[in-house]
Amino acid sequence: PTKVTSELILESVDNYGVLLHEVGQQLVNLPDLNHALLEITELIKRMIGAEECEVILADKFDRLEERGIPASLVQATIRNQSANIFSSDYEESSKGMGNVSQTAQPILLVPVMIDGDVVALIFSRKSRHSSYSFYNSDLQLVLAVSNQVAMSIQRHRVEGKLLHNSNHDALTDLPNRSLFLNQLGDSIAKA
Repeated sequence: PTKVTSELILESVDNYGVLLHEVGQQLVNLPDLNHALLEITELIKRMIGAEECEVILADKFDRLEERGIPASLVQATIRNQSANIFSSDYEESSKGMGNVSQTAQPILLVPVMIDGDVVALIFSRKSRHSSYSFYNSDLQLVLAVSNQVAMSIQRHRVEGKLLHNSNHDALTDLPNRSLFLNQLGDSIAKA
């Protein structure tokens, strides 16, 4: 067994700080939100030792059922707006960490919130052979990442709205002269 020392705790905190910095850089520097989210899930997997991880946007929540997560657990996570830790045999854990059965896969669902609405879920699953469920530090890390993802999704929405507003009339929402000239220039360039 590893003896927990203040140096080990500081090293763990430093590793999480580095991960959160990397997540922030991915969200800021990658203009494509989907690509940034893929990169972030790889970082999360590496840091918490998950076998799989994915950020699932609200319009794709049905993908969780395809992965064997009951709709009732997804709905409970959304309704309660809080993280859920459970095993693949669908018996909810005590939300505490610790040993799990060798046949069960520990699963973590963390909501991504914007203005009181769940806009995405972060799904993580450890392997069947993992001797431990998710630690409290793992949960805290994924919660911190969910806050950064929420800010990025909100920024992406605002940028999209600004782009739409710059190319459409405010009163009628019809395309404006600027959009016409941009599309005309693209058509001429293609011809």
